[in-house]
Amino acid sequence: MTPALPRLTADELARAIAGEGVITRYQPKVRISDRMPVGVETLARLRHKRLGLLGPEQFVPLAESAGLAPQLTAAVTRRAVADIAKVRASGLLVTVALNFPLEILALAAIPDLLAEDVAQAGLLPENVIVELTETQVRDDLSVVRRVTDSLRSRGFGLSIDDYGVAGAQARHLLELPFTEMKIDRSLVLGAMTDSELRLDLETAAVIGRALKMTVVAEGVETPAVWDMLATMPIDQAQGWLVGRPMPPDELVGWAAAWTGAG
Repeated sequence: MTPALPRLTADELARAIAGEGVITRYQPKVRISDRMPVGVETLARLRHKRLGLLGPEQFVPLAESAGLAPQLTAAVTRRAVADIAKVRASGLLVTVALNFPLEILALAAIPDLLAEDVAQAGLLPENVIVELTETQVRDDLSVVRRVTDSLRSRGFGLSIDDYGVAGAQARHLLELPFTEMKIDRSLVLGAMTDSELRLDLETAAVIGRALKMTVVAEGVETPAVWDMLATMPIDQAQGWLVGRPMPPDELVGWAAAWTGAG
């Protein structure tokens, strides 16, 4: 049996963030009504000589515990807005979603720094969506209110991610200026075989629409899931049926193939 490689260390992670170790992949979102590409979600990866290509679960917890979350977030943000500015310049007019730790967003300077990064890349705030998970919204409502108000005042989109995981109540959304609801893949996939979960999915979509949010379903992996969603008040789809996470230089080709296949 081959011995396991030693785990990533904080020093290695710090060097990777400061260098070229952080890379980004982008998973597309499309509009269900006409299949048009509308956005991408940024997903971070770490390239390491000894350990290979690492997923976020292998380095994000370490970044948070080692106090490296601000540096990691900044590196991912700068790369993502630069990448998507180039993609948009090529004619594929998608938004870019960024996942921010709440403790980073809560820093007073972050909204201005984010606006500066976006402007320097040649994007507008309306081209960028900041995602917060349902758990963050439920546990830190007062902090989230301050953060979301600040970001919306600058023109950024705001998404509540993983909706349905922990059973958030609609009151959390009524009090906050979210522009998008992303329904968790577990609820989407569960609705295929469970009538109660299907009702939960439809109810979530109705709530999102009533609050004038764009409703996005995650975990769209098969045509059958797509067909189910098309019968509901759900605006967009994201998942492996649409496209897997990909480098930025593959997005234009993916979009041409996706729309051509329709």
